[in-house]
Amino acid sequence: MNGTLQAELIEMQSPWRDVDQVERAIFRWLTWYNEELLHSALDYVPPAEYERAWWRQQEATLQSARNKITGLYETRDSSEARVMGAEPA
Repeated sequence: MNGTLQAELIEMQSPWRDVDQVERAIFRWLTWYNEELLHSALDYVPPAEYERAWWRQQEATLQSARNKITGLYETRDSSEARVMGAEPA
């Protein structure tokens, strides 16, 4: 990405007036790169959108694992109650 930034922004738009102008241009370029540019390696989705979807999937996987663990404890507690002759809670 550094080579792309240098080739597309720094070299093509120079000379620069001052450091502030360069900083603003870099910020705009990075925002475009992360929020708008479609990346073939990411199924033609911008990186920021791809990352948000990845985090949603991680949360869904974690929630699914929590539900399975909770279900196992509930099943175990019910089985123990039946063995002891009590009704499950």
